[in-house]
Amino acid sequence: MPSDTPQERDPFAFARDDERGTTRLEGFSDGIFATAATLLIFSVSLPQTDGSAESLLRELADQWAIFAGLLLSYLLIASTWSNHHHLFRFIARTDHPLLVLNAIMLLSVVVIPFVTTLLASTLANPAQTQVGAALYGGVWTLGGVAYNVT
Repeated sequence: MPSDTPQERDPFAFARDDERGTTRLEGFSDGIFATAATLLIFSVSLPQTDGSAESLLRELADQWAIFAGLLLSYLLIASTWSNHHHLFRFIARTDHPLLVLNAIMLLSVVVIPFVTTLLASTLANPAQTQVGAALYGGVWTLGGVAYNVT
């Protein structure tokens, strides 16, 4: 008598079922979040000093905008990751539109280290600060829209 369970009729059914689950999407997303958060530190450069403690402190203080941007962006990336993690407690399966929206949201996360460095580097030049701030805000807005449409 033939079995009625999908696994017995199709020994690879478990693999196809898992492919529609969220495991792969969550793993890929976690990797993107971790990479973006890690890349933020590359905007900080080692100070060139004359060897004195005062010179080192002065050079580090001159990078205040980079440190502030790193901290802000790290906290926002961590918050976005946390929200993404909690969202997927309510999503059991993926489909193409979800994958596309998630990819758009992740694109915004990938760009965060660049726009963070750009914004921090424009703070000394008021004529450029608006452009840096607009790009920084625009990237976060794009990610927020993609996340909320999900």
